[in-house]
Parts: sequence; structure tokens; C-alpha cells
Amino acid sequence: KEVKIRRSVHYAKGDTKPMLKSTKTGKNRTLELYEPVIKELKKYRTWVSEVLLKGGVRLKDEDHILFADDLDILHESAPMARWKTLLRNAGLKYRGFHSLRHSIIDHLKQKGVEIHYINEMMGHTSGNIDLDRYGKGYNPDIIYNKCVKKVLFETSHARGINFNPLKLNWKKIIQ
Repeated sequence: KEVKIRRSVHYAKGDTKPMLKSTKTGKNRTLELYEPVIKELKKYRTWVSEVLLKGGVRLKDEDHILFADDLDILHESAPMARWKTLLRNAGLKYRGFHSLRHSIIDHLKQKGVEIHYINEMMGHTSGNIDLDRYGKGYNPDIIYNKCVKKVLFETSHARGINFNPLKLNWKKIIQ
């Protein structure tokens, strides 16, 4: 399943009411939803429906997934306030919500996932923005296995040269 994103919520400086505008790039986006996410969203939606029903409010299909108390668009500060509460209740130190994006990109890079797949998943349509902006450099083992090891020494086979003794301990060299 997928979600099509056509508009984004925007607050002009000093505004208390949101405006719906086109996306940052001006293009519609499609966000793939995978089964574990769908399952959690359904559980959340069921829980919210039950809570609201106790107060005499029936949730409609067209209502937002995350919403303010009046079922309208959340104020821009609400997601951060909810995030801080979640972290505090879990006993975790504060990290900005956006840092999750950096963490997942770095994790995928260290697992050797090719950058074009990461870019696609993160919704980046051009270039290597994720290499330039997010995460740390690659783990030395990945550099060795994905790059150095793949260098073809065409003359080595003909001459019987064994390059194995030249294999370096990249962890000690690159720190």
C-alpha cells in the first residue's frame, strides 16, 4: 500500500493556524507503507477510535491520522511535544526526531545497502544527498569488501602473483 502526499502543512511566522500548501519540491510524493507500519497504524487508529467513542465522538475515514483535540490539523509544535513525552516516558535522553532519519541512513550504509536504494527509500530523487548530508563514512570493512576487494588485478593471474599478503587491516589504518 502507499500514501500519496499532495500537500504539506505550513505555518507562517507568528501564525497559529496552519495553511495547506504544495510540497517542498512542488511535486507529489508516494510513500510506500510496509506491512509492519500498516499494522501499527491500524492498531493506533483503533485505539484512537475507542477513546474518542467514549467521549461521544466518532472518527471518520477522512480524518487525519494524527490530529489536534478538535480533529483538525496538529499545531506544528505538537509532534515534538509528543516525541519528548515519549522519550521521557521511555527513560531515554533527548534526541531530535529528525535524528532518526540520520540514524537509519547511517545504519543502512554500514550494512552495505547501496546508496541509490537509500535515496529511494528516503524520498530523494537526485544525487547523493544522503552521502553528503547524512550518516558517517562507511565502515572500513565495507570499503574493503565493496571497493578494494573488487579491484581486478588482470596481470596477477597470468604472473601467479598472490595479493592476499597485501590485504590490510583497514580498521587499524582508517580510524
